[in-house]
Amino acid sequence: MIKRIFFLFFILYIGCTPSINPLSSFDTIEQIMSSKPDSALKLLQLMTRIPENRAIKARYALLYTEALHKNLVKVTSDSLIDIALNYYPKTNDWQRTAKTYFYKGKIYSTNNEWKKACENLLQAEQLALKTNDQKLLGLIYNELGEIYWNQEYIDNALNYLKKACQAFFQIRDSFNARYVVSSMAGCYWWQNDLDSALLLYDLALKMEEKYKEQITLDFLEGARLCIYYQKNDREEMSEIFTKAKKDPQPSFNKLTLLSDYYYYQAKYDSSIYYLKIALADSMIKLTEVQQQSAYRQLYQIEEKRSNYKEAFQYVLKYCNITDCLFQQERREAVLNTEKQFRNKLLSNQNEQLKTEAQIHYLLLIILILFLALLICLTIYWINRHKKALRKKENEIEEYLQLVENLKEQHKYTENQFIYRLNEKNREQLQLKEALEKRLAIIKQLTALSIQYRGKANRDIFYTKVNELMKLHTLTQEVLHNLCDIVNINYHGIIDFLKKQFSQLSQEDLEWCAFICSDFSPQEISVIYNVSVNYFYVKNNRLSSKMDINQSLPLYLKEMAKQLYQEKFA
Repeated sequence: MIKRIFFLFFILYIGCTPSINPLSSFDTIEQIMSSKPDSALKLLQLMTRIPENRAIKARYALLYTEALHKNLVKVTSDSLIDIALNYYPKTNDWQRTAKTYFYKGKIYSTNNEWKKACENLLQAEQLALKTNDQKLLGLIYNELGEIYWNQEYIDNALNYLKKACQAFFQIRDSFNARYVVSSMAGCYWWQNDLDSALLLYDLALKMEEKYKEQITLDFLEGARLCIYYQKNDREEMSEIFTKAKKDPQPSFNKLTLLSDYYYYQAKYDSSIYYLKIALADSMIKLTEVQQQSAYRQLYQIEEKRSNYKEAFQYVLKYCNITDCLFQQERREAVLNTEKQFRNKLLSNQNEQLKTEAQIHYLLLIILILFLALLICLTIYWINRHKKALRKKENEIEEYLQLVENLKEQHKYTENQFIYRLNEKNREQLQLKEALEKRLAIIKQLTALSIQYRGKANRDIFYTKVNELMKLHTLTQEVLHNLCDIVNINYHGIIDFLKKQFSQLSQEDLEWCAFICSDFSPQEISVIYNVSVNYFYVKNNRLSSKMDINQSLPLYLKEMAKQLYQEKFA
């Protein structure tokens, strides 16, 4: 009654005050947020006209999000809390900034985006530590514990839940501490530490007796019953059963507890009896989720009793309720989408004027920069054109001076060139005569070798050779200038071989020089005092060494022809 009177007076106060300050209304709503969250939400919903002020919009967005969470409304859109998140981190209001990050993390947690949720919650923790707000720290640690619990990281969940419990006990907040103690008991139960879990469930039950929330009491009794069943403690199970049976008007959870007791005792008829009472009692208004859990329990019992026909009927009812729940989730998704759209419109109104001013400012800056760039380019082009003209004038003067110098040096250069050309021709003629003389001597030697071939004529052969000239001396003299002579007469073929095949030795080059001079295999074998077969072996080795795919004489002939064409092209 007092709650309704307060709410009525507050509405009259808002309606009758012509120029009420929204910040003062927000202060009043913030004061009643913890004790009367439903009234706070209704008051916020009545405030349809929010001034175009970033601070007021951010405060409204934060309070509205907080009110939705405290009224257990599932919030999946972050468009509203983003209005506060775009404002408070830029201020020194650490407490509201921490709350903003906290509710942003809760929204990510609702959407199962665990990583982003942890990032925002840890940011909220750092800010809350600056304000030493133990209640907010407890809520942050509890949310982190729930996130790790959902991901089955039990050790991490238990660590954060202990911190949350410590924070709530420090400010004697038993209302929130009882939920944390129950969650810690669940962690110990998961780790199969039944004694610790049972101890914490007993503590949570004692704390819950102050608030007398029947749903929570039934849940704690059910959890204790399961643990005693695991410990095979029949006496304690019987005590819980007796206590539940004394209730003159049992709730659904109490009936489910009685059914679970008989289920653990393998008394399936009695278990079914209490479930059917819960489903048939008109005084108990069951939700679809409660009906779903009852039919699921009935199905499991009938399956254990091998009554598959009845089990199948319960499965069908379970599936029908599941389909209804899915349709309800779809409707909720549509409503959430509409809420998100409305919140987006509110955010757009807040940023519209700012965006238009920024666009005009940006266009002005772009225009100024364009004009400045155009002026700079014009000045640059003029200076560059002047430099190009000066450069051309200098080049013309240099060319004229060069022409004059060339005219003066022309006569001297012409005479020198003619002199050098005559000297070069003279040297080539001398080398050619020397080559022809030496080649003639070698021809005579090879002819003698062919004429006096055989062991019987060996003495005659050497006598003839000595009469002509000593072979060793002759060969060294011939080879001394042979490469130079062949290089001149065959258009630089030796230089080409040196450059192209650096692996060739001086002896290899001399061998190639004889081949270029059209010496026959027999003649070359006489000069080097080897067999004719060695000539072909030597050619194959040089071909491999030069990595060519044709015979050496043919390759040298083609190279000489190619060098001739390049020289006179």
